[in-house]
Amino acid sequence: MSVDTRYVRAQRHDLLAEVIHRESATIISRWADRALAEQGDRERIHHAELIDHLPQFLDDLSRSLAESREDSSRDRWAREHGQQRWHAGWSLPEVVRDYQLLQVILLDHLEDCLGRPLSSREFMAVGVALDDAIATSVSAYVDETEGRHRLSADALRDQTQRLKELDRRRSEFLAVLGHELRNPLGPIKTALDLMSLASDAETIGWSRDVLTRQVDQMMRLVDDLLDFSRLSQGKLNLQRDRVDFARVVREAVSDLRAVFQQSELTLDCDVEGAPVWIEGDAVRLRQVVTNLLLNARKFTDPQGRVTVRLAADGNDGGPGTATLRIRDTGIGIEPELLPRIFETFTQGRASLEDGRSGLGLGLALVKQLLDHHSGEVAAASDGPGCGSEFVVRLPLLPA
Repeated sequence: MSVDTRYVRAQRHDLLAEVIHRESATIISRWADRALAEQGDRERIHHAELIDHLPQFLDDLSRSLAESREDSSRDRWAREHGQQRWHAGWSLPEVVRDYQLLQVILLDHLEDCLGRPLSSREFMAVGVALDDAIATSVSAYVDETEGRHRLSADALRDQTQRLKELDRRRSEFLAVLGHELRNPLGPIKTALDLMSLASDAETIGWSRDVLTRQVDQMMRLVDDLLDFSRLSQGKLNLQRDRVDFARVVREAVSDLRAVFQQSELTLDCDVEGAPVWIEGDAVRLRQVVTNLLLNARKFTDPQGRVTVRLAADGNDGGPGTATLRIRDTGIGIEPELLPRIFETFTQGRASLEDGRSGLGLGLALVKQLLDHHSGEVAAASDGPGCGSEFVVRLPLLPA
C-alpha cells in the first residue's frame, strides 16, 4: 500500500522528538566522529564556527516530528546550516553524502535509545522529516551557489562592457589624435609656401604668426600626451613650494586674454590682489587653470562670456579652502556625461557633432594634477545650451 507523505507529516511522534531533543549533543558527537573517520578532509563542518547551527538543526527536526504538518518545512536554521556549508567550501555531492551519514547515525541512535527497532511508520516519519530539513538546507546551499554564479556572471558582463567602452574610446582617441596632429600641418605648409614666394614684410609677418600659433598648438598636444603618460606611470615630479594661487590665476587669465578676444569671447576675472597661499607646483597649478580656461573657450560660441572667480574660504579649526570657479555660457554638458567628464578620452555628443573634439585629456589632466595637490574638481551644468561651471578646491596653507 502506498503512503502519502502528507499523511506521514500529519502524524505526531512525540517519543522520537523527545529522544532527538534530549540526545542532540550525543548525536552531534557521533556525527562528527563518523565524519572524521569516513571523510577526514570534510570534518570541518563540525568545527566551532559551524557547531552552533547543528543543535538548532536537530531541534527543528525534533519539533517537526512532534507537530502535525501538512507540508514540508522551510526552516530558517536549516537554511542557515546549508549556507554555512557553502561558506565552509563544501561541494554539493559532499553536502548530500554528509546528510546521508547523519541519517544513518540518527536512525541507529534512536534504536539504541529506544531499545528496539523503529516501526515502519516511525522509520518513514524520521525519513520524511529529515528529508524536508535536508531539502531546505540543500536548497539554501544551491541558492547561495547560484547567487554567487549570477554575481560572477554579472561582474564579468560589466567588466566586458567597460573594456569594450574603453576600447571604443581609445579608438576614438587615436582617430582624434591623428586629426588634431594633422590639422596644423595644412596651415604650416601654406605659411611656408607663402614665405618662399613672398618678399613683402606683411606677408612674411603673417606667415610667421601662423607658424607660431600652429607650432604652439602642436606643442600643447604633445605636452598633454607626455604629462598624461608621466602621471599614469607616477613619474611626474612636482616642485612643491609656497604658491600665491591668486597670482597664478591672474597670470593664466592674462596670458589667454588675447586668445579669447580672437574668439570673440569676453573673459571676466574677479580675483582680488590679496594673496591666496597654498602649497604646490606653480607651473602645474597654472596648467590646471589654463586647461580649464581653454576648455571653456572651446565650448563657448562667439559673443559668449567666461567668468573666473577665486575666493579663500575660512574653515573652523582648519586652514580653509581656496575655491576657483570658472563659469561659461557655452554649449553645456549632457547629464549622462557629467559623472565621467574627468575620465580620459571622454567626448560629449555635442562636441563631436560640431567639430569641437579634442584629445579628451585636458580635463583628465586637471583631475590628476589636483589629486597630486590634495585638491578636487567638480563640474556642473543644467544641460545642453545652459553653459557649465568648473569648481576647483585646494587646501590653504595655515596663516
